[in-house]
Amino acid sequence: MTVTNIALFGAGRIGGMHARLIAGHPLATLRYVADAVPERAAELAARHGAKAVSVEEALADPALDAVLIATATDTHAGLIEQAARAGKHIFCEKPIDLDLARAAQAVEAARHAGVKLMIGLNRHFDPALMQLKALLAEGEIGRPIQLVIHNGDKNAPPAAFLRTSGFIIRDMMIHDIDLACWLLGGQPSAVFAAGAAQVDPEIGEIGDSDTGALTLVMPGGVLALLTVTRFAKFGFDARVEIRGTKGALWLHNPGTGHPVLQCLTETGLRTIAVPGLAPDGPMGEAFPDRFSDAFAAQADAFVRLVRGEAVAVPGADEATQAMKIADIASRLVAEAGAGFSEIE
Repeated sequence: MTVTNIALFGAGRIGGMHARLIAGHPLATLRYVADAVPERAAELAARHGAKAVSVEEALADPALDAVLIATATDTHAGLIEQAARAGKHIFCEKPIDLDLARAAQAVEAARHAGVKLMIGLNRHFDPALMQLKALLAEGEIGRPIQLVIHNGDKNAPPAAFLRTSGFIIRDMMIHDIDLACWLLGGQPSAVFAAGAAQVDPEIGEIGDSDTGALTLVMPGGVLALLTVTRFAKFGFDARVEIRGTKGALWLHNPGTGHPVLQCLTETGLRTIAVPGLAPDGPMGEAFPDRFSDAFAAQADAFVRLVRGEAVAVPGADEATQAMKIADIASRLVAEAGAGFSEIE
């Protein structure tokens, strides 16, 4: 069977993870690796049997089917446009760009070229979250009325990364915004945002926050509270709670590296098995530990998408919607530390 040839742009931490997943896929080959630091590209390429080349060399290969963009945020839009012009399908880590107008230009380039564009919103592929979403859709807890999402990194990224990341809401909380919209099936009509540098003064000095909270007014009046921190010292923290008219669903990590899904109704509390997840393990250091299954499923979905299969994947619409909300919330925090805005 013909394999799918993929080039990786970006050989940093998340690029290394993508390289391992693509190289290990039975229907894909990691053909090229390109990076702004050639030595880093060469090391990663050698590790996975690929070739280190420039972006231009990779895109000039007619045998290349697709590219995976895991570079710095400010390069995403330009690389999407380059790949689109070359007729290559595209996976791009979020966000497409920190400027919504610039992101729209890149999306239009992909649409005009007729190539597929998938965005790295990995929560859509997490087995536990997929199970929670299914239970919610089945009416297990009645009509949802409140959603709470907690997201905490154990340690903050380097300051050099934070300066170009778009700061905590655009970089980190965008996953939670997207998750709220995905779980509840709609977009918010209003947002309250607050943020502060509670732990690390240096983060505050560059204009960023290490702690933040959003309240979103979702369709049907459902209230979604999202909290985020760069300093969950007990380990990477990813928890979801949904209260409904007939009960509640909890997806939490009680001191382990794997989530526990529980449902509470008038008939009592029950724990729900999540296929594919080990029952226990140490708390992870960062998001790749907690979402390892999601990243693997995401890579598989991209390969199948490129191969022409009908696969539901997050694309430009989901990424743009989440970025619009994150952009509004970020401005509220930057201007006054906190604020409220309606969303058109």
